[in-house]
Amino acid sequence: QEQKLNQEESFRLESLQVACGSGLPTASVVLFDLREKQKEKQRVKSSALGTGPVDAVYQVIRKLTGLSDSLIEFSVQSVTEGIDAQGKVTIRISHRKRVYAGYAADTDILLASAKAYISAINKVLARSEREPQVD
Repeated sequence: QEQKLNQEESFRLESLQVACGSGLPTASVVLFDLREKQKEKQRVKSSALGTGPVDAVYQVIRKLTGLSDSLIEFSVQSVTEGIDAQGKVTIRISHRKRVYAGYAADTDILLASAKAYISAINKVLARSEREPQVD
């Protein structure tokens, strides 16, 4: 069952840089950590390697947010036509036996992928704050 929740952001993307090609795909990300436990928004940054550019983006975001999840769906659809077409990225992640969706659109598919993943992570964290998991 997919969880659809209205939530405040825990993380917001500030910047993304990706290097790919014949070498190792690498992503560098800067996020704002907006969680209440922070006295003020805090920048967190890191980089990671991946098997491809989207994997590198997701690896670094996972590292920065500390969230352990499984990506169960990733899809890209064209929203507009032409050379400056926007792509809509839809992802679904599984966390503690629940499914969360994230969506984003941008002319840069990697940027849309990062925003969609952060959207899903924010939903996970919003639910965790409201309903702490008892192990």
